[in-house]
Amino acid sequence: MLVSARDLTTQAELDAVVNILPAEMRPFIEPNMHRIEEININVHHNLSVRFDGLRVDYPLIVTVEHLKVVETQVGQYTSAGRTGITQTLHRVSGGKGSTDLPIKVTIRVARVIFGVAEEMRELIEQSRGVAVIGPPAVGKTTLLRDIARIRLETIGKSLCVVDSIGELCGYGEVPHPLLMRANIFPVGQPDRQSTQLEEAIRNHGAQEVLTDEVQTADVPLLLQAYTNGTSVVCSLHGNSVRAIARNLDRRILLGLVENQRDGVVSQRDDSLFSLIVEVHAKGLMRVITDVDAAVDAALHNRPVEYTYIGPWTEAFKQERLKL
Repeated sequence: MLVSARDLTTQAELDAVVNILPAEMRPFIEPNMHRIEEININVHHNLSVRFDGLRVDYPLIVTVEHLKVVETQVGQYTSAGRTGITQTLHRVSGGKGSTDLPIKVTIRVARVIFGVAEEMRELIEQSRGVAVIGPPAVGKTTLLRDIARIRLETIGKSLCVVDSIGELCGYGEVPHPLLMRANIFPVGQPDRQSTQLEEAIRNHGAQEVLTDEVQTADVPLLLQAYTNGTSVVCSLHGNSVRAIARNLDRRILLGLVENQRDGVVSQRDDSLFSLIVEVHAKGLMRVITDVDAAVDAALHNRPVEYTYIGPWTEAFKQERLKL
C-alpha cells in the first residue's frame, strides 16, 4: 500500500526558528511559520519570506542590530557562512560586509516530510547508488533524507551518512529521530567533508555512503568507494542529468571520460548510480531507471526517457524537457 507523504515537523522545531529572531520580527513571522520555507533578513531591505511559491515583503526595514541579534542566537558560522539550529534541520546562512558587520541572514526552514520517497520505494530498495539532482530550494535534501530512511530499513548501520551542516540528520550532537539509527559523520566545516567521507569509507566498513551537496574534492573519494564495492547515494546541484553530463567535475560520476588527445567525451566507465531522480519543484520529480541509456542520450543530445512523479502539467513538462 502506497504511503502518502506526511509533514512530521513539530511545533518545537518551528518555534526554534522564531526564537532566534529579534522581537520586532516575530509578530510577522510566527503566524505563518507553518507555511514559511525561507526567511530573508537583508540590511536596509524589508523583512522578506517565501511560502507557497510566493515572495512576501513585510513593513519592517532590517537594521544591523536586527542581524546582530540573530548572529548572537546562532553562534559561529562555518567558513562557508552556514550554521544550524540545535536539534533541528534548519539552515542559517550569514553574510558580512567590508566592515565585517552582518549584512544578511537567510534561514532555510526545513520540513520533516515522511514518505516523500515512498512512491519510489521498490526502486530505492533495489538500487545500487542513487543520485538526486536539482537546483537549490526545490526539496533535494528533503527527498534525500527520506531516501536515507528507506535505505536504513534496507541495510541498517551499514549506511554511513556524511552530513555537511546538519540538514540531513539534525544540527547538534543528537540526531533527528527520523535518522537516529544511522551511522552519522557530522562535518561542520566544509573542508572536513572529504575527511569525514574518507573516514566513513576506509575505517567504518561502509556498505553505502550517503552525502548531500557533493563537492569537487569528494569526487575522487566517491569513485574509489564505488571501485571498492561501496555504493553511493548523494545529491548534485544541476537542473538535469544533461547538466551533470556537461559538468567538468561531476560527469565522471556518470561514467563519462574526456579523451585527452581529441577532447571527445564518451561513456567509458560505469555510472555510480543505478537510479537518478531529478527534482524540479516541490513534489515534482523525473525518475531515470536506465541510467546508462539516459547518459548516452544526454551525451548525444537525444531525448531522455523519464517516469514522472507528482502533479506535472503538460506545459511544465515541455518546459523542463529543454534542460
